[in-house]
Amino acid sequence: MECRFCDIANKKVISKIVYEDNKIIAFLDRFPVNPGHVLVIPKEHYSSIWQLENELYTSIFKIVKQISSSIQEEIEPEKIGLLVAGYDIDHCHIHIIPMYSRDDVATKRVHNNAWIEADIKEQEKLAIRLRKRISSLK
Repeated sequence: MECRFCDIANKKVISKIVYEDNKIIAFLDRFPVNPGHVLVIPKEHYSSIWQLENELYTSIFKIVKQISSSIQEEIEPEKIGLLVAGYDIDHCHIHIIPMYSRDDVATKRVHNNAWIEADIKEQEKLAIRLRKRISSLK
């Protein structure tokens, strides 16, 4: 079975990682709703968040909280939105989305299929800033 997120977790695909431990990896979305849009995934393949063991589920949401706090401090969006959908990629993932309007959750990419790729250099700069901020929270 081919899975893009498994490839990211196994380092077969390059991504802008903001957090990683032995079970979880978080990286900047290549097609972000807004700058700082992060995806958090378990390294092991699970199709749904409801398949996760309780310990892994809890660990993921602790990391989501740390990353959300880091995004809030680093980027200062009006809100941080969390989204668990799973329609595009069959690998459990949580979107952490810096928000500036209610439309940021019901995004252009959902309604108009407008996928806008992020600037790779800007993502690298942001990934470095977020990694520093996240590591300071541990």
